[in-house]
Amino acid sequence: KAPTHSAVCARRPRELAGGWNGSDSAQSEQSRRQPPGARRELARGGWRCLPGFGGVMIDSVKLRRDSAADFFSHYEYLCALQDSVPLPAVRACLREGVLDFNADRLRVVDWAPLLSTLRVNRDLPLVAIKSSFQPWLGETGSDTRRVCRNRVPAIRSKDMSFQLCKALKGCLSISSVLRNLELNGLILRERDLTSLTKGLSKSASLVHLSLANCPIGDGGLEIVCQGIKNSVTLKTVNFTGCNLTWQGADHMAKILKVTVHSALNG
Repeated sequence: KAPTHSAVCARRPRELAGGWNGSDSAQSEQSRRQPPGARRELARGGWRCLPGFGGVMIDSVKLRRDSAADFFSHYEYLCALQDSVPLPAVRACLREGVLDFNADRLRVVDWAPLLSTLRVNRDLPLVAIKSSFQPWLGETGSDTRRVCRNRVPAIRSKDMSFQLCKALKGCLSISSVLRNLELNGLILRERDLTSLTKGLSKSASLVHLSLANCPIGDGGLEIVCQGIKNSVTLKTVNFTGCNLTWQGADHMAKILKVTVHSALNG
């Protein structure tokens, strides 16, 4: 009798994973939770789900070690762990070697693998995240259009914006190549900015910072200015559309004075 496909696959894991033990209870339990019939292969051999093999996950130590240097491989790996696929918009921009996307299009479940990867990444020179969501303000248009406009994106929640800023703080703190950070139209609250500026103060490579159309106000600007006042790499900042008054301008003037003084005495 010819062996079944499952039987053939059962003899292959040691050769593929370098020593997986099929009797291991933890792996068996994990395999039962994975959907059968899946097959995924990551760029650096992260893990594979083989047809007929119960979706056994083959972990790669090398992938975890290289995750900080290879954004897409690690992102794809984490997506696969939650049985999802990389977002087309994110995949497309990563081909250009940057992370540039519209945050309004991401669901809550989409954020976890993306932020976990961003937090430890060292190879992106540009991170640009934008939001253009506008709440529905009138009584015109169809009911369907009204519902769509009232569906608030996940990035507008307090928790999600905070998680984003914590991930950016991690990236800023360890990356030596991140030169451009652009956050456009995001709602950034006080704790978000406090977390973000901890990363800004540690960045050794950031040249351009944009918070355009983020309504941070004078109070938020003061928090940001305190975080960047001692930066030796930052050259340009963009606070267009940030709801600033003359008090905000005063904060910026003080930072410029400190920066110029430091440069003259450097």
